[in-house]
Amino acid sequence: MFFTENEIDRFIEEDFPCFDITTDALGIGDRSGSIIFSSRSPGVLACSEEAARILKKLGAWDVKRLP
Repeated sequence: MFFTENEIDRFIEEDFPCFDITTDALGIGDRSGSIIFSSRSPGVLACSEEAARILKKLGAWDVKRLP
């Protein structure tokens, strides 16, 4: 299944209608960060391409798949 750019934008708007209160409270909105998604056991990963597209639209510099 392929999601259009408009659908990706709608997903973002649905999830982030306001601001991130945690980021605001910690005062870290202008700092770079990193995130790693991992699993404790083998499984099936779905929608990883869409997640990467969302992260890139929100300003991620790079999205990598690690072995």
